[in-house]
Amino acid sequence: MSEAVVRRKPGRAPATSRLRVVKVGGRAQEDPALAERLAAAWHAAPGALCVVHGGAAEIDRLQRALGATPRFVGGRRVTSAEDIDTVRMAL
Repeated sequence: MSEAVVRRKPGRAPATSRLRVVKVGGRAQEDPALAERLAAAWHAAPGALCVVHGGAAEIDRLQRALGATPRFVGGRRVTSAEDIDTVRMAL
């Protein structure tokens, strides 16, 4: 799993902030040790912790399984009106 779960990005508020937001990407979600790592990060600096999940890999797999092609422009996903239900299912 990516160490991004337990370290902050440069330029972000230090771990002593009142609220910490941790984004867990799709690949990291597949790590069986994820819950333990998140708990360790929280215990290292207790306080409010908001976990935000990604799902790009799962969305891609589901779109392909349903016959659609994932579309990206400038590195960002473009979701058509036809694909929004697929994205909702994946997340």
